[in-house]
Amino acid sequence: MSRIALRGMFTLRQFRGGLLIAEHAFPNAVVNEGANLLLETMFRSAAARTWYIGLIASAPTLNNADTMGSHPGWAELTAYSQGARAPWVLSNPASNRRLVNVTAEGAVYSFPVAATIGGAFLTDSSAKGGNTGALFCTATVGVTLLAGDGVTMSYQLQVA
Repeated sequence: MSRIALRGMFTLRQFRGGLLIAEHAFPNAVVNEGANLLLETMFRSAAARTWYIGLIASAPTLNNADTMGSHPGWAELTAYSQGARAPWVLSNPASNRRLVNVTAEGAVYSFPVAATIGGAFLTDSSAKGGNTGALFCTATVGVTLLAGDGVTMSYQLQVA
């Protein structure tokens, strides 16, 4: 009998002056709400959703009980120029048992001001700074940005 594990990984690429200066890969934890939604969608016919990659501000404290409506240990980072969270556009999982971004660069964010990215999350709401919708997963990383920096965020979800 085989065991199934669900693993996810965010990848953040940091650019300065158009040049790649750093790359960070960091695993996520699927929150309770995300795990329940996965089961509901797979086995109880809940509708599939469009997902968006959001950024977490510096020094987060994550909790499996976090939801988009209640996450007291962290705040969303909204200091980027784009007006909404970027969509997670998925490939077909085919035979490799993983979902990844269709484009390698993933979500693109531009920062007109200095900021610190403390992590990332996946939600089904595109509303920048919004607190509605479902939260699937969260992860921490520490990346300091200067004004003018840009980042790309990609996410991979794998069933192993």
